[in-house]
Amino acid sequence: QFNFFSNASVELTCKPEQWRDALFVGEQELRRALEFGFQQPELDEAVAVVRNSLEQAVRSAATRRSEGLASNLVASIIDENVFTHPSTMLELYLPALAKITVEDCQAALRETWDEKTGRRIFVTGNLTLDQPEQQIIAAYEASRAVAVTPPAEVQQLEFAYTDFGAPGKVSAQREVEDLGISLIRFDNDVRLNLKPTDFEADRVRLTVRVGGGRLTEPADKPALSFFVGNIFMLGGLGRHSVDDLQRILAGRTVGTNFAVDSDAFLFSGTTNRENLLLQLQLITAYITDPGFRPEALRQFEKGVEVYYTRLSNTVEGPLSLEVPRLLANGDLRFGVPPKEHATARTLEEAREWLTAEFARGAIEIGIVGDFDPTEATQFVAQTLGALPTRAPKPPYSEARKVSFPSAAITRSFFVPTVINKGIAQLYWEATDSRNVDIARRLSLLGSVLNDRLRVQIREETGKTYSPSAGASLSDTYEGYGHLSASAIVSPDETRVVADAMKQAATDLFTNGVTEEELTRAKQPALASVKKSMRTNPYWLGSVLGAAQEQPERLDWARTRLSGIEAITAGELTELAKRYLAPDKVHEFLSLPAPKEQP
Repeated sequence: QFNFFSNASVELTCKPEQWRDALFVGEQELRRALEFGFQQPELDEAVAVVRNSLEQAVRSAATRRSEGLASNLVASIIDENVFTHPSTMLELYLPALAKITVEDCQAALRETWDEKTGRRIFVTGNLTLDQPEQQIIAAYEASRAVAVTPPAEVQQLEFAYTDFGAPGKVSAQREVEDLGISLIRFDNDVRLNLKPTDFEADRVRLTVRVGGGRLTEPADKPALSFFVGNIFMLGGLGRHSVDDLQRILAGRTVGTNFAVDSDAFLFSGTTNRENLLLQLQLITAYITDPGFRPEALRQFEKGVEVYYTRLSNTVEGPLSLEVPRLLANGDLRFGVPPKEHATARTLEEAREWLTAEFARGAIEIGIVGDFDPTEATQFVAQTLGALPTRAPKPPYSEARKVSFPSAAITRSFFVPTVINKGIAQLYWEATDSRNVDIARRLSLLGSVLNDRLRVQIREETGKTYSPSAGASLSDTYEGYGHLSASAIVSPDETRVVADAMKQAATDLFTNGVTEEELTRAKQPALASVKKSMRTNPYWLGSVLGAAQEQPERLDWARTRLSGIEAITAGELTELAKRYLAPDKVHEFLSLPAPKEQP
């Protein structure tokens, strides 16, 4: 630290009342390692992770982006380090990795944790102790009095999910030549969208959309989407725990994320050509045999207390907990759910919901990056293409209905916090993103408003606050979206800033957008579009992920530049008059509670 000292630490998080148990675990596992050392499979796992990271860096070195290289060069100068090419790092590390033994690791641990240098124990959190020093030391000494036994033998494991039945067959294929995209359908109605690129050497990104996501959340089980999103990956697989998977996948470039999106359950991952089949096997395993293990619930219960405590003690909290639902007329699918709903959900409810959705739900796969399309198609045929036939995706017409409140809302929240800041947020009802021409113009109008806010607030307050504005338009809920403005300010200036933001929007409503403002908004937007066209995340997230469910996305990609270039100041003025009416603004202020209030 600061070229001044070195330290080693063991850190654990827990519920406040479980601090003694956590301290016992930390102290005893550290002492177990000091006394009995490590096992070869543990070292093999650690070495494999480091080696794979080094090798992957070498493979992708040729397509590193300029801004990242510039940041690393500057950081090297500041830290007085030598900027080193990944191939040199690999050349330096590999001989050392080959020599390291479990005995070396235990010796290094013992040297680092030599008790002569002392131990310092910190317990922090939402906790009050009568005699903290004595109580913490007593807990530590009580743990030290317990003898530790050698760890259980670590078993070498093999991945259990490699056979999903007879490979599926391609029933239809169409080439979108101008975009370099292949649209494929298998005989089980699984859909696959491919786009090989040279944007990132030896990197492949993919998404798998399954079923209807939050559109299918049971109305009588509010917060189930939130609960599932937090516990699903923690449950591992039926035949492998999370710890098992970490050991099995060590040294492989695979990893899976999971989210409950508004209109699909979304699996995503980043891999390379060598591990693409394994990545697809892993996602298919999560769809066919998720674990729902009890430890997932324990982890959730531990983290949820910390999460809601933080939300209830920061000015950002009410803006996540309450405002999204207020703007959706109380629809419980919006915003962070109330704690009592989140903690009422069960693993069995999660299992029942996902099992039904995963068994027959529509599947669409997007793959982009450095891969061979023929090989990727074969891999999908062996995994997701081998699953039982998928049902067509329903329209979910009723579930897509949501509305803005008809009357403008004005609400102030007072939060128990000592952090001296306030937040002002304004919202105006807009529309959804299905009409791409209107969506692009609303996005640009948000940029113009953002520029107006900066000028207006700095003139009103004389402070260099950094307000923000933009458009958020749903592609799931019919007609639903909003324009918004937000600023983090000193609490005593929150009212002034909120009024200044309203004035900026009112001026746009009354006087419209100038040609100069249009140019200032349009040029960065065009530059951003041109840059994004050379990135895999854009093609995967905005085009490939749902290119067959929403084929209009292909035309959206074709017309991005021309569509923005064609936007006029008059069109933005018309939208400002339609959506930024002064009597339609919803205002939310979040402030520290006055000290005299509880």
